[in-house]
Amino acid sequence: MKQIKCKLNQWLSGCSFVGIMLVSGAGYAAPGLLDVYQMALIHDAELAQARSDLEADQQQLSQARSLLLPKVNATAGLSYPDVDRNQNRQTLGLRLDQPIYNREAFSLFDEATIGLNLAELRFTAVKQGLIMRVSQAYFDLLLAQQTLDFAQAREAAEKIQWERAQAAFEVGLASRTDVLQTRSAYDLAMADRIDAENSVDITQEALRRLTGQPVLQVQTLPLDQQLQPDAQLVRWAEQAGLNQDFSQNLAVQLATEQQRLAEQGIATRQADRWFDVNLSLSHTRTECGGSDRDPMVCRSGDNTEVSINATLPLYQGGLTSSRVDEARFRNQTAMTAVREAREQASLDARVSLRNLERGQARINALREAVKSNEAFLEAAEEGYRVGLRNLIDVVTARSNLFNAQNNLAQAMQAFVLDQLQLKQVVKQLNADDLSQVDRLLVKP
Repeated sequence: MKQIKCKLNQWLSGCSFVGIMLVSGAGYAAPGLLDVYQMALIHDAELAQARSDLEADQQQLSQARSLLLPKVNATAGLSYPDVDRNQNRQTLGLRLDQPIYNREAFSLFDEATIGLNLAELRFTAVKQGLIMRVSQAYFDLLLAQQTLDFAQAREAAEKIQWERAQAAFEVGLASRTDVLQTRSAYDLAMADRIDAENSVDITQEALRRLTGQPVLQVQTLPLDQQLQPDAQLVRWAEQAGLNQDFSQNLAVQLATEQQRLAEQGIATRQADRWFDVNLSLSHTRTECGGSDRDPMVCRSGDNTEVSINATLPLYQGGLTSSRVDEARFRNQTAMTAVREAREQASLDARVSLRNLERGQARINALREAVKSNEAFLEAAEEGYRVGLRNLIDVVTARSNLFNAQNNLAQAMQAFVLDQLQLKQVVKQLNADDLSQVDRLLVKP
């Protein structure tokens, strides 16, 4: 029932995205970040592999449980105890074996339980990674779109400037140098526009690989959108760094669970030194046949037997001791991996916090740079009209404005991604985090 419900939800999600991708009277509707992520949940090959791996790992728990459950076997046989007299024996039997005490089997069951927890964490980590991969691909396309918009606007402006210079040259109001300068600026702007179009195509293909559907355009992040760090998230990160508590970090959880599995491995190897107690119950039906039957050789009848057996291994050639030592060394490796994961989480938290702090300052500085370059371009164009500036000043001002706008767009998108990265370090990402990002975006 659970699988049917899951498939139904995926089908409904797929239908919703078909609606998104359809072209209505208003044209193509650009999906938001959450929409694209839900598309990737259905299509992404890496997530599909992780889901299959999880389902396979779940079977290991059933396999370990089987060692604790009774085993029932049916037997049938035909033998000739006395060939000369043509005597034969026909047997049918049923045997039940139930472990009463098997330390290794109990330990293997605990090991499989931890292994299943580890598999579920791995699957969660892949989903977390998909959120970041989708977010990165989404904002790569967003930046490529904005860069193309800036490049197209610059190309159009440079073309108008070149046409004006050419017209002025024809009536003797401009020099040939002015025409060459404007033509050069127009050619460079055209080259930048072509490069931007190529970037859009490449980022569209990268996003299509994740979603399985063409995403021609995404929603945009306006340059005047106000971005603020999540105050609660920053507090979590600061407290986690102060207390060195990154228990919510998935990499730390994976390493910790792996270390638990290694510890349980020691107990499993040590269990080989313990005795086993098993209960056996069997019932056998024997039928004798032949032309000259001898009751001393074969006797028909039923036989029921109940037995309890204990087995204690005394010497295995050093195998058990070697396996225990191997498990201890692997446990030491796992303990070191836990420490490394915590140190990496601490480093990632500090880096993300600094990126957010300096990223916001950089955004503010670039906003001022855009304003000043807009004012400089306006002044340069006015100065050129009254003869106080030359065309090279206008071309330079327009190029600087293009670069400032592009850098601002890049800084803003990096800020959003850094905030998602910080959330991944100190907590766990989910669809609600993408919904918050969607609130910053607007449809083109």
